Amino acid sequence: MDEMMTSEVMKAIENIDADEREYLKLLISRVMRCFVDPEYRAVMIFKRPEDDMSSVCTVNCDEETVANVLSQAYNTMIFMSTADAPPKENFN
Repeated sequence: MDEMMTSEVMKAIENIDADEREYLKLLISRVMRCFVDPEYRAVMIFKRPEDDMSSVCTVNCDEETVANVLSQAYNTMIFMSTADAPPKENFN
């Protein structure tokens, strides 16, 4: 994944809407917390649909921690996607 130059980043920020800017502030705040507090960890995954591989960036993580964070995230996503699902008995 190509890095954006500072001028490109600034222009991109100018072109996003207010809600996206607020979300960006939240993301930056959470990532910065990982740099200043060793108790916090971050695993970020970047991927374009046409790429076969993902790019992974981490803060305060070794390989085992990355695997644990990704496993927990996967379980959270499964829970969130099935939380409102009807009971399996309703499918019979």
